[in-house]
Formats: sequence, structure tokens, C-alpha cells
Amino acid sequence: MHAAGVAPAPQQQRRLTAEGLAEAVRRAVTDRVIAERAERLAQRIRAENGAAQAVDILKGVLT
Repeated sequence: MHAAGVAPAPQQQRRLTAEGLAEAVRRAVTDRVIAERAERLAQRIRAENGAAQAVDILKGVLT
């Protein structure tokens, strides 16, 4: 998600702190650039009709 620009950088598990996690969550919900990118990504995902594609893939696997 970070590489797509729709989330803050991942936190390394070994160095994860409550403060670091809180800051990442705060940034995820308040950063305007992240929100704009997430909205554009959401529009692209909605346009894909993923459920229909999944059904087509399963039909191909099962036949």
C-alpha cells in the first residue's frame, strides 16, 4: 500500500512502538495526499468488476 502511495511507510516489527503506530495511523487518516491517491485507486478498483473476473477465473479452473 505504501508503494502505491495510499499508506504511510510500514513499521518494522522489531522497532514497533505504540507512538510510532499511532503516528502512522494518524498520518493515514489525515494526510490529504494519501486520501486523494486512495480515492483514485478506489475508483480504479470499483471499475474492475473484480467479482465477475473472479467468477470467470474459477469457471476456467473448474472446467
